[in-house]
Amino acid sequence: MGRFTPPALKSAAMGASMGVCCETTSDVSQIRLLLSHIPGKTIVFVGDSSLRNQYVALARVMLRVPPTQPFAAAVAYRNYTGSFSAPRALDPKRPDSSNGYWGGVSWMAATTPQDTTVAYGKTWGCRNFAEVLRSLERALTAHGRRHGLRRRQWPADALVWNFGLHLLHIYPERPSSSGSLHCALGYEALIAGSVAEARAALPKATLVWRTTNSVCDGRFSNRWSAAARAYHCTPISACGAHEAAIRRKCENRYNVSGDTCDATFMDRQNTRAQRERSLAALRGVAPPEVRVLDAFQHTDDHCELTVDGRHYPLLLGQLNLKLLALLRQLGTKIE
Repeated sequence: MGRFTPPALKSAAMGASMGVCCETTSDVSQIRLLLSHIPGKTIVFVGDSSLRNQYVALARVMLRVPPTQPFAAAVAYRNYTGSFSAPRALDPKRPDSSNGYWGGVSWMAATTPQDTTVAYGKTWGCRNFAEVLRSLERALTAHGRRHGLRRRQWPADALVWNFGLHLLHIYPERPSSSGSLHCALGYEALIAGSVAEARAALPKATLVWRTTNSVCDGRFSNRWSAAARAYHCTPISACGAHEAAIRRKCENRYNVSGDTCDATFMDRQNTRAQRERSLAALRGVAPPEVRVLDAFQHTDDHCELTVDGRHYPLLLGQLNLKLLALLRQLGTKIE
């Protein structure tokens, strides 16, 4: 994959924790062109922070938010076109990169003046997928009533979903729950089950699975970097006392083997495995085909474009272009 040239138009909206973020002027023009092909459609995003960031980047373009203004500030000061809803008023001081803040926003909905709606629902991917879809139905119904939208906002025409990063641990610095760890171990079944739940909730929708971002664990710092060294030392006998202690803590915390701790650690190898296992699961589901937005492939080998090793703000515009081009090609639902 070739080197990506950072865009000329830069924005401070993402904040220092993730670097600058924006789409190029060309990206914005192409995204708006593709959006013009899907008026009167509803696209829902369900997933973790990587998909939420992609959603916010798309909503920024749809609502014509100024590139230098944080999304929350634009919403709070009504510096946008179209309609927007969230479960509470947004804090204008929060940058787009504040994962702690945005993680507390369970859903969002944005509609253009041309009546294209995109909505986001939060899930970390273990056991609550169907409930998130039900909550989005309620949220979109309320969004339509609040803004006097003529078109019913549900059922959605397309669903884009992902989960993966929150199933992996960086123990002991960022532990996952035992349930999440077991979902990571049963990832194929989790993906296949989510397809069944999506089809039950949205039987006529186009389904698009988004693979997990490639994790650049070489970008981890301080204690996260120390954890990475512990799970990467091979052979195990090569681990120092500190690394060996970290591994024992993981084994004791989850009551699993050292191999299981290794296989569920958040790094490139295991996010690549998630990609492969999810694609294998999708090959096993009955038609119609589930389309794939391959975020792993698009972010892999781009450590220069991530600050935290997990999020790639400078690639969000390209991912949205790929998504909208994919949706444009999908049969009679979205043309």
